[in-house]
Amino acid sequence: MRNFIENEIFMKNLITISLLGMLIGFSSCEKEKNVKAIFLKDCLGYYLQVDGQDYMICNYKMFLSVENGTAVTASFSFVEDCKVILPDSETCLISHPIDAWIEVRNMYQ
Repeated sequence: MRNFIENEIFMKNLITISLLGMLIGFSSCEKEKNVKAIFLKDCLGYYLQVDGQDYMICNYKMFLSVENGTAVTASFSFVEDCKVILPDSETCLISHPIDAWIEVRNMYQ
């Protein structure tokens, strides 16, 4: 009888710990959030402007046919480094300060 009670307590604890672990795991997952933005492009790169902040798009190829100034809805994640070199960037005579680098997951016009 004692082994049965110990096994039952062990199973209840195991289930509780498993459920807590799953709850923490699901709550810490990054949720994909769509935001409204303005698409900008110049000779240095492609950007999404969100709430007055300009984010340089690292994976810009999905934006090649989008007009400068277009309102879009997009989901993206921030990245630590971005190796974007556009053909015109070496002869570009402007500066475009950015707030962060991003990779866009989805974009809708």
